[in-house]
Amino acid sequence: MLTLDRIGERLAFQDGWDLLIPFSMVQYRKEALSVTAIPRISRLVRSFLTRFENDPFSDEALAWLWSRIAPKQDEWGYRGGKYRWRRCRIFRCTDRGRLSSPLPETILLKSMDGCVNQTTYRLEDTLRAGCLTAATCVDGRVLSVAVTHEDVDSLIPGDVIELGVETAPSARGKGYATSSLSLATDALLVRGLIPEYRSAKSNRASAAVALRAGYEEVGSAVYLLMRRDPDKNSQRKGAVRDGV
Repeated sequence: MLTLDRIGERLAFQDGWDLLIPFSMVQYRKEALSVTAIPRISRLVRSFLTRFENDPFSDEALAWLWSRIAPKQDEWGYRGGKYRWRRCRIFRCTDRGRLSSPLPETILLKSMDGCVNQTTYRLEDTLRAGCLTAATCVDGRVLSVAVTHEDVDSLIPGDVIELGVETAPSARGKGYATSSLSLATDALLVRGLIPEYRSAKSNRASAAVALRAGYEEVGSAVYLLMRRDPDKNSQRKGAVRDGV
């Protein structure tokens, strides 16, 4: 199934957004392949799906597609750079009984009063936007967070909601990421939502966090990412990479 992302195309080419995702592909187990693309490459993507219908996630398939999109970078005002392809493993948790117990230091964050943020998330912005945020705090320092990518109050029971996780480099390996993800997941399940966590295929540590927290692997995804400034290093509201 191919869905045309007209909003994403408008944000990129009319509103000048930094990030462009011209193509994405998701495959859940026992479900049909779902593909999203901006309208200006719809014909190309249909050819891609016909040519590689048996294995669209293969290196050969993605190389074929990229070879035809790459020449458009200058025309579009974007560069692929190191952000070119992002391959993900998809995890979900639907059973509170599977969750690991969070650490005492992990809380549902309501404000940043008295806290020093050690992650790259713009936590003031995420809280203001209604994103559920679980944080592991030690001595007033936020060392690890699990953050939803959207306002939880805008969803209804049964909706899927994605989370991102990050732990400050100096605090990794202590179970903080698993604890933050477990608490956030429990809060979402209580609301009747379906938490989803995606980790880069190459990031084994991130996948291990999901499995330890009580998630199960349910599918895979691949995105083509472009930025106007690939080397830009700024704090983030959402997640396009995982740091655990």
